[in-house]
Amino acid sequence: HTADIESESFQLDESICSEDNLKFGLCESAKVEFTIKNKADIPNLKSSDYGDLLNIYLYFNGDSDTLFQIGQYVCYKDEYTSNREHRNIELYDLNFTLNDLDITSWYNRYFSDGNRHQIIWVIADLFNWINKSGSYANDDSSPNIHIEIDPVYTLCNGAFPIGKTIESDTITFGFFMQGLLEFNGAFGHITREGKFKFLVMQSYDATPCRTVTDDFRKPPTNYSDDNTWGIGQIDVYGRNNEMKYTQQNTDKKKPSIYVMVDPWVIADRDAGDSYTNNAIRTLLITINHYNYNKSETECSGDLCIEVGDRYNVEFTQASQYDTRNWFRSYVLERHFKGIQSMHDTYTAKGDKKQPLYQITNDNWHVGDSTSATQGSGTGGVAELYDEHDKRLIQLLRNLGYRILDQPTAELVYNKESNQVEITWTDPQDFIRNRPIPTEWAKTIVVRKEGSAPIHQWGVDNEEYGGDLLVTSTTRDEFSETPFIDDTIEPNKRYYYAIMPASLYLDDETNPIYHYNWTKVFSVDTQRILVAPTILALEVDGISVTVGYIIPALEVGTYASLKLLAKKDNIPTSLEDADKVIDITEPTNVMRIGSATMSGLDEFSHYYFVISIEDDIGIQATSEPKDTMTGKRKGIFHEIIKTPNPEISGEYIILDDFTSGREEIIASPTIYERGISENITITQV
Repeated sequence: HTADIESESFQLDESICSEDNLKFGLCESAKVEFTIKNKADIPNLKSSDYGDLLNIYLYFNGDSDTLFQIGQYVCYKDEYTSNREHRNIELYDLNFTLNDLDITSWYNRYFSDGNRHQIIWVIADLFNWINKSGSYANDDSSPNIHIEIDPVYTLCNGAFPIGKTIESDTITFGFFMQGLLEFNGAFGHITREGKFKFLVMQSYDATPCRTVTDDFRKPPTNYSDDNTWGIGQIDVYGRNNEMKYTQQNTDKKKPSIYVMVDPWVIADRDAGDSYTNNAIRTLLITINHYNYNKSETECSGDLCIEVGDRYNVEFTQASQYDTRNWFRSYVLERHFKGIQSMHDTYTAKGDKKQPLYQITNDNWHVGDSTSATQGSGTGGVAELYDEHDKRLIQLLRNLGYRILDQPTAELVYNKESNQVEITWTDPQDFIRNRPIPTEWAKTIVVRKEGSAPIHQWGVDNEEYGGDLLVTSTTRDEFSETPFIDDTIEPNKRYYYAIMPASLYLDDETNPIYHYNWTKVFSVDTQRILVAPTILALEVDGISVTVGYIIPALEVGTYASLKLLAKKDNIPTSLEDADKVIDITEPTNVMRIGSATMSGLDEFSHYYFVISIEDDIGIQATSEPKDTMTGKRKGIFHEIIKTPNPEISGEYIILDDFTSGREEIIASPTIYERGISENITITQV
């Protein structure tokens, strides 16, 4: 009873959109606060779980039979004041509970058939699950919250079929419902009777619910002289910031663009899908008439006015605060206070044009989504092209950032001198035909090794994400005479960003530069392979083990690593070598290893080199090392004598390890006499 409420402490805050600009799909909760006397006959209003619903009524002239229901709420706070003479009460409507409700189990079950379902049937089934009704009467996973859907509603895309597109461990009612309602240009609102309503605001030309005149107004009233521009275009972007759909109302001369970024409702639809395009068109028709005055109006309280209603304010007399005699707006937020003396504050936020993106001043990587193309020969140049960055430039311009076009630039790499030469023509100023006049102030060139520079696009804080090579404040200074970078090293990949900048001219005391960072080149400098090294040779009969070091490769990849051997001379190529083997699988990291070459001639003088080659055909070879092979090792077979009277001594037959066949080999004494090649066997 109002007699139990302390003074004028009763407050009601409700809204459909408390954002700085109109954002559809929100399901914002209403809040009631008041202080009551601490009386024994008033039980604690806070209950467990989702709580008992409390109805709050307004009645007139002491007539309890004439009741007006303000709303239906759940108490979340009933606390004593410090002197325990009063209690502070805080209540919320059911949106407060629903928004955080975990609906993951219902979502996965409902869409488990892999089919698409119309939005109206999806909503009906979800509320059956929430209420534990229909097919979910015996479902223990249901939260069993009793809430009805207001029967008076129309969703412009209610028949649009949607599929399973959300992959998350937790899906909340608020996230899910916001996606559905935004796609229908509606808001989720709890009515005075405690029902969930799909609220669609009145048309701008509809009859206002209330006209606030000087008799009811409590000046000053704050409002903007300019209406917000009506939404005349919808742009829909995918999760990779690619444009998927766009619809425009050509009747709007100055359209405000409403942007939807990665809406889950249509995440499974292909870009440009005609069925989805028609739905976006239907949505545009629904929301394109919302233009209003940004305002905050204080007036006498009237709880018959609800959020989403349109109202007029009229001035019968000009004053120091009011420059015209009327304006119109919407009740997007309301703050009601009092019991006997009731006050209302209606608020409608909004900029003249909808912002295209809510962008914070983070790092933007240049050319992340497009890799450089490998140049031909032993040094290559490629220009990066990143469509996402170029679209982002346009979006930032629409937000009011003074960003110039790209410069016209050319980069040449001179591999003989290992220098980079850059020429560019600076972009022209924007004077008349762009959103905001923008003047060129300077151009910088930033170089970074290994990856494209990172640019802080909002503030010129001298942290350019790389090495600042030059700052040119003379227009077209390097259009004919190139800027030369001679500080680069071989075997590197460098990225060069040529960034023209405009100055925030209205902030000379603290200049802020805005850069266009999309002109980026990659350069692969001259490759000079570091030669491998032979560490040592170890002879084992007619086999030689070669110890080596293969250096790391910083640019490109190894194509082959080979060990070459030649008798009596240094091998000059693969074709010139007597024997060639692959020593290991080529990788780009440095490694120390060994390789064994077998089957060489015995007692011979061999030269060994290691040859390496990269993916574009550059070769390098180690310094040669040489050694003598030894005697072939074999298995003793038998001893024979020669019948030749001129040759005396014994001979042995060995099963040769290398050839696998029996051979006649003279004894060491005969070998020393140098006549072993003439030995023949006439009998055994």
